[in-house]
Amino acid sequence: MGRKGQESCILVVEDDEAINHATCSYLEKAGHGCVAAFSGTEAALLLDGGQRFDLVVTDLMLPGASRRTGACWLRGRRPRGWAL
Repeated sequence: MGRKGQESCILVVEDDEAINHATCSYLEKAGHGCVAAFSGTEAALLLDGGQRFDLVVTDLMLPGASRRTGACWLRGRRPRGWAL
């Protein structure tokens, strides 16, 4: 469970629409809340917008970014957060 009995909220960052949809569908069936982002820019807006996520599941090979860039970008926004 997420915060104080609420379901967890997971941010899924994946540019492939079919994979993003399937991942969110699976997570929702497992009882989690899911927010989909289709780019690093969209994910950054969500993370910087104040919504709290219990976990970020991300494709580190997003267009226009290397793995290292993606990992550093996420760590900078969620230094104590969980990412997969």
